Amino acid sequence: MYLKNLVFQIIYILINFALRSTFGESTSYCQNFNVQVRRFGLKNGFHRDLLTVMEWDGLKACKILIEETLPCGIYVDVDQLANTANHSTSKVVSKERVNVESPADKADSQYLLVYPSDKPSELRENHFRLSVKVPFHLRYHQPVPGKAFESVLLSPPSILINCADTRILERCKHRTVKAPCDETEKELCEWIDPTKEKGSQEHLEFKVPIGMMSHRFIVTMTTALTTLGGMVWTTVMMMKSPS
Repeated sequence: MYLKNLVFQIIYILINFALRSTFGESTSYCQNFNVQVRRFGLKNGFHRDLLTVMEWDGLKACKILIEETLPCGIYVDVDQLANTANHSTSKVVSKERVNVESPADKADSQYLLVYPSDKPSELRENHFRLSVKVPFHLRYHQPVPGKAFESVLLSPPSILINCADTRILERCKHRTVKAPCDETEKELCEWIDPTKEKGSQEHLEFKVPIGMMSHRFIVTMTTALTTLGGMVWTTVMMMKSPS
């Protein structure tokens, strides 16, 4: 009986060691495989640039994909980007057709796939940085009593990585998702999602100026008087003009 229990204990230890060697190393490897993401809103007004700066260690021969979900108060005009393709450093795919004229209360959120064209720069040995800038626009918001600005919150993106070394993909199989391989969306590839097990990142906040209800009377009267004055001036000039 003692010998039988000893054999079972040895088998259990060997199996446990094998599982730790196979999956424990992979899990540990992927837990250390993180991308640091910083976000900045550039320019002022309704037309701005979104700058995403990513840094990571190792993984030189890898592609980056940024998944964005824009709230209804923000949109990216993919037609604008297509017309300036020669000056853009990213390929942007929008899953929805966007009405650029809609105010925020009548617009929907927008799901984007951003494929950077630039290659990462190596800041020091095995430490890389990639910066991606995408033009975006803030939508008009309805006036709110007692408020001069409305806040629009942009959630952190998902950063996906696809590496030429298939061994990396196999070791991080539990953290892979399927997404289009490139902007053509013809094929799906497996991408590693290094942000899945990270802590939450901060939202990016934008302040949008809105009309103040307390100014309604002044704006209405000014508009009416300006329109009336323009009509009177046009009529007088037409009457003075020789026929």
